[in-house]
Amino acid sequence: MEVKSYNNLIRTIVEKVDLREYLQRDGVSLKSSPQGAVALCPFHKEKTPSFHIFSDTQSFYCFGCHKSGNILTYVTEKNGLDFKSAVSLLAEQYNISLELSPEEKAYNEKLKQAYRATEVLGKFFESEFHKLPDSHPAKKMITDRGLGYNAVRYGYAPEDTSRL
Repeated sequence: MEVKSYNNLIRTIVEKVDLREYLQRDGVSLKSSPQGAVALCPFHKEKTPSFHIFSDTQSFYCFGCHKSGNILTYVTEKNGLDFKSAVSLLAEQYNISLELSPEEKAYNEKLKQAYRATEVLGKFFESEFHKLPDSHPAKKMITDRGLGYNAVRYGYAPEDTSRL
C-alpha cells in the first residue's frame, strides 16, 4: 500500500491496526467489556484490571497510571521508542509504505549509516574491554560493585587512539 505523506501514513496506521488485536499479539490478556476490553495495565503492576481499550475510538486509558492514547502511543511507550520510530515499526509490520522526498531519503540513509558506524564502534570498544586483564582498573570498578562482565555490554576506549 502506497501512502503519499507522513500525516497520511499516521492516519493509515491508526485506521489499519486494530488496537485490541495488537495488544493480544503483544501478550496482553484481554477480557471483553461493553466498550471493548479490559486488562491488567502493561505499563505498571496491578492486581485488578484498570487498563481499558475502547473499540469505537481505537484508544486506551488506564485508570491506575492514567496513560492513554492510540496504537502509536502504546508502541512508543511500551517499546521506549520515539514517535517516528514507532510509526516506522508499525508501517513495516503492516506493510504500509511512505513515498519519501529526496531529502527524506537522504536523511534516512545518513541515519542508517550513523547507526552502522555506532554499531561498529560499539563492537570495537567492547572488544577492547574484553582484552583488558581482570586487574585493570576499568574491570576492577565493575567487579568492586558486585557486577559481572556479562551483565551488560561494557566498552573501553584505549589511550592509544591511533587504532580508531
